[in-house]
Amino acid sequence: MTKYVFRGWVWTFGDDINTDYMMPSFTPKGLSLQERTKYCMQAIRPEWSEQVESGEIIIGGRNFGCGSNRPAANILKLLGLGCLVADSINSLMLRNCINLDFQPFPVRAYKAFKEGDIAEVNIETGVVKNVTN
Repeated sequence: MTKYVFRGWVWTFGDDINTDYMMPSFTPKGLSLQERTKYCMQAIRPEWSEQVESGEIIIGGRNFGCGSNRPAANILKLLGLGCLVADSINSLMLRNCINLDFQPFPVRAYKAFKEGDIAEVNIETGVVKNVTN
């Protein structure tokens, strides 16, 4: 596979996933970004950040990354996620993903996946496949 193809386990998140979920403001002051990763999605999926493995993929619904302009993409990248695919990605989140070299892929794919499926995402060709089914 080339650097433009990501293949991995799918984590699904629905519509309107706020950057506050990914990079909560309640984290203790003075923590490094790496230390903050353990709080990612804690408000809606406790312990999720401890379950994520390198190369896995988020498939989201509409308006993924809405909310503040926190560089939440950095947290997703530090968790080792391969890429982000979402029906739509908030413009600030999209820009942060690009700036932080975490591959965003806005394509309507959410309904084609369930959590635990294996996705193959080809950034170069624009093809997103559910390898599981």
